This record gives sequence, C-alpha cells and structure tokens, in this order.
Amino acid sequence: MFKLVALIKRKRGTSVEFFREYYETKHVPLALPSLEGLAIDYHRNYVETSFGYFGNDAAGADDQPYDCVTEVLLPDQAAVDGLLTRMSDPDLNAKIVADEENFIDRDSLRIMICKHVPDTVL
Repeated sequence: MFKLVALIKRKRGTSVEFFREYYETKHVPLALPSLEGLAIDYHRNYVETSFGYFGNDAAGADDQPYDCVTEVLLPDQAAVDGLLTRMSDPDLNAKIVADEENFIDRDSLRIMICKHVPDTVL
C-alpha cells in the first residue's frame, strides 16, 4: 500500500475557520472525482498545535508550519500511477490549482508518496 501525504499551509491572511470550511465544502468535492476508483481512503487532519521534539518550540495557531496533513491511501503502484496521470491532466490540474489559490499557500505545499506500513496494534 501507498499513502500520498500533503502538508498544507493556509494562505496568508486566511483564518483557520475559513481554511477548514473552504477545504471541506469546496475543495473536497472538487478533489473526490480524481480519487474515484483509485483511493481507498481520504483524510484531512487539521493541526491543533505543533511542537518540536520533546515539546519544545510550541506554536500558536498563526505560527503553525502547516494547517492540514492530508492523507490519501492507495492500494498499489498502479493506483499511484493512475492518480499521478489524472493529476497531470492539464484541465484537471488547472481547476485544482485555481481552487487552491483561494485558500492554500501553494509555495509551502509539500506532497509525498510514502510506502504505507500497516498499523501496529498496541
């Protein structure tokens, strides 16, 4: 399994509330069709607080390095390739980029494809 992880920072001057509301009500409905038939899970994790190792460097809401960690779980390499192919479509890419400009600091956006290790039961 693979996981696409996106680290997302809200656009300067955008409130946390606006960012979250826009993401859920505007961006998610736009993004879902591109995941259809490929992804098996799609989560948005909104950052409440962040800090350095062992708790140093605590940051307030306006000082967070990122506001959301988005995860898309993909079952295999074919799904990863399929998603990357879809996202490289000029029309789809233009729509998504135009929407992201409304609420995301695109210069800080980081996207990673990770090999997903199954959960360890504690």
